Parts: sequence; C-alpha cells; structure tokens
Amino acid sequence: MFSVEPGPRRDLDSRSNLYHSSVPLCYFPPKTGYRIQKRLTKNKLLLERIKGAKNPYGEDFKLLEFEVEEISSALHVKIGHDKRYLPSDRIYGFGENPHQSLKHDFSKYTTWGMLGRDQPPDYNNPNSANLYGVHPFYIGLEPNGKAHGVLILNSNAQEITTGPGPHLIYRTIGGRLDILFLPGPTPEQVIQQFQQIIGRPCMPAYWALGYQFSRFGYKGLNDLKQTINRMINAKIPIDVVFADIDYMERYKDFSVDSEKWVAMKEYINILHDKGLRFVPIVDPAIQVNYDVFERAIKSGAKFVEWERFDQVQHSIQKLYPLTKSTKIMLGIVWPDKHVAFPDFFDFDRESKTQKWWIDEIKTFHDILPFDGLWIDMDEPSNFATNKQTKEKGLETLKCPMNGPDSKYDNPPYKTISVYQWKSFLSEKTLCMLGRTRGGDYNLYDTHNLYGLAETIVTRKALGKFK
Repeated sequence: MFSVEPGPRRDLDSRSNLYHSSVPLCYFPPKTGYRIQKRLTKNKLLLERIKGAKNPYGEDFKLLEFEVEEISSALHVKIGHDKRYLPSDRIYGFGENPHQSLKHDFSKYTTWGMLGRDQPPDYNNPNSANLYGVHPFYIGLEPNGKAHGVLILNSNAQEITTGPGPHLIYRTIGGRLDILFLPGPTPEQVIQQFQQIIGRPCMPAYWALGYQFSRFGYKGLNDLKQTINRMINAKIPIDVVFADIDYMERYKDFSVDSEKWVAMKEYINILHDKGLRFVPIVDPAIQVNYDVFERAIKSGAKFVEWERFDQVQHSIQKLYPLTKSTKIMLGIVWPDKHVAFPDFFDFDRESKTQKWWIDEIKTFHDILPFDGLWIDMDEPSNFATNKQTKEKGLETLKCPMNGPDSKYDNPPYKTISVYQWKSFLSEKTLCMLGRTRGGDYNLYDTHNLYGLAETIVTRKALGKFK
C-alpha cells in the first residue's frame, strides 16, 4: 500500500497521521525493504528497493519516482517511472458508469466521473456520466496473462481519464489517497486480496438468488395481485415480489395507503403460503411533519444539517414546528412536504439515530411482514436542488455558490461530474457543506458513502428479527 497523507512527520505511526493542505511526505515503516530519498532536482522523491530485500510477490520495482507539484490550490502527485504507460489496455472497473463493453476503450480520450447520483443509464445517449455508485477500483489483465488490481480509498468527488498509450489519469478534489496495489497474479487472487481489505459481502438469503419481479406504477393492491396471478398462471418463474413506493401513503416511509392497499398484510401471508417472498421499498428521506419524524426528534436522532444557523433556509424551516429551531437541511423527494435525511454515519457506534431507525423498521415489520428491504434514493437523492422554480409547490434547496461558504459546493476544480450536468456537485443531491456524523464531516467528504452507511444500519435492523 502507498499512502499520501499531506503533512505527516516521519516519526508518526502510519495510521494516526493528521493531514492538511501542504506538500506530503511519504511514510514507509522500517524493515519493509524500501528506503525513500529526496531528489535535489525538482520536487521529487525516489523510492528505492534495498538490496537483498525479498518481495513475497516476486517481481518488484527497483526504482519508483514520486513527483509532487502544487498547482494553485491543488496538489498534483505523480507516481511511477518516467515515461511509463499502463502495462495493458485490458482494464476493467471504476465507475459506476455506462459502458458499451466491460473493457475500457483506450483508443480515445474519455473522462469518467465518480460522484454518486440518482441517475439511471441512458443507452440511447451514450455518455460517461456517473450513475448511482462510486467504485475507485480496477483490475488489469497484462499480456503475459497475469492480473493486478488497484484500489484507491477515497470518498470525495473523483474522475479518471483514459487515453492512448494506454494511459490513465486519476484525480480527486479532497480527502486522502490510500492506494493499494493488489499483485494477483490471477484475477481470482486479485478479488481475494480486494476482499481481504474491504471485507467479504454478506451471504445472501437463498431466495434472494431466485426470480424477482418489480415495477413502478401499480394502481393499488388489486393491480399487484392480478399481475402476480397472471405470471403464476402463465408459468413464468417468480420467487420474490417487490413493491415500489406505490404502496405508501403519499410516499411517506413506513406507511401504507389505507384506501388502495387495504389488507396488504394478509396478501403477504398468502404469498408466503405459496413459497414467495415480499420486499418493499424504503427511502432514507423522512417527511418532517408526521409521526415517524416526530419520534426521531423526540429520540434524539440526527439528520444531515447545515454548518451554521445563518446558512439555514428559514423560509422553509419555519413551515414545520419540528424543524423551525433546528439546522436540519430540508429537501424534496417523493412526499408532498419537505423531507430530512438521517445521519447514518455513526454506524460504528451505538447511537440514538441507529436505535430510532432500527425501531422504525421493527415497527414496520409488524405492519407488513416483509422478507427484506429495498433501500433506494440513498445517493442521497434530492429533487430540483438549486432550482429557482418551485418543485411540487415547494421551495427548493439552495446551496451557497458565492463567498466563503461556497468552497464545498463550488470548488476551484469542478470535475467532470459538474461539467456533464452544466451545474454543480449538488445537482440532484444535497449541499456539499451539509454536516454528517453529528457535525464531524461535510458531505463533500462523505457523500459517496451515504448509501453504504444506510446499508450498514439497515442490515443491523434486519438482524434484530430476521
């Protein structure tokens, strides 16, 4: 692993370095078989393998150069040999972006964004736009048949440019660079090494590997029943029935429409009797004027907030008794009133937010005996951010784009994720200055991790009773 953490002293432990925006030193623990020297010409560091040191993976770099350059407020770090290209153009990964092939095309210059958005693929209009997730990892297959992988642990807005050579340029506009090189030498071993770092995925339920059916736009429970019956009568295999937001009361989480979806619990029991499973959708955004949000406030649960009270859009905040004296950042999604976004980022410790979310899921399971949950809209998605016109008759969320408070939402380097939308980083999501983990971090740093944080907490909830 190579780690760039701006500002550490040489006597610091590799995992406890604090960083700030200065030229980095590179940390290499003693007895690793490497030594690092500063070159007199330019701002270069030379990584040299100590004679006689053995690499457990076989082949090794004898010399590797690290060049550091400050460009205005940006830090440019180059790692590699002079005039060195990628060893192969068979590169797979990065994303999430639409591709016409799994293999990256290095015959032309293409820049791919990595900032999670609520954006489905559009194959009628091929582009390199970022879709829902962010995965800064690739596998390379070399001409000799060997494979390697590279994982870049960074959660900020990122992009890569692929081009002739072949060559690859990686950029990020914040955070730290933990770069992990996975030597393989087989693709299977690369994935094994990858999972040693990030952990193995949960073992899915056996039924989750079966035939699943979902659609948006049911007119009511009878419409769902008729659709499933037609499939069964036509002998079309089906194991899992999904329900989109149609079943909710005015699209509010943890609610069921009491007119068009009456007796839904009884129907789920019928599905179970037939050996089928039922999975409803749940979004993270909570409408701020009903009982679920009221319980959250009373329990002390946290939501994504503005940094300071003077940033709050008081014209929105004052509409709702439960939010008018808070810094909670309010947005718009499917419900007909403003919503708040739970701060799931305390997933690694016991918290009031976790307890509230777990309690709501347990209560919801008593209403609908579901077998799993489909969690959606957790990029997090927000409608009409920064738009001057109203959305559903509601005033929209507006992020600061000028002055000292604009440094997160209008940073000096825009990335392709801004240019593709001719907008801002906050397009279709929340303001990047939003505070998470109880105020410890900005969404500028944690946006790409919001869905992961919700997944971890929701998994804990399901483990309580499944």
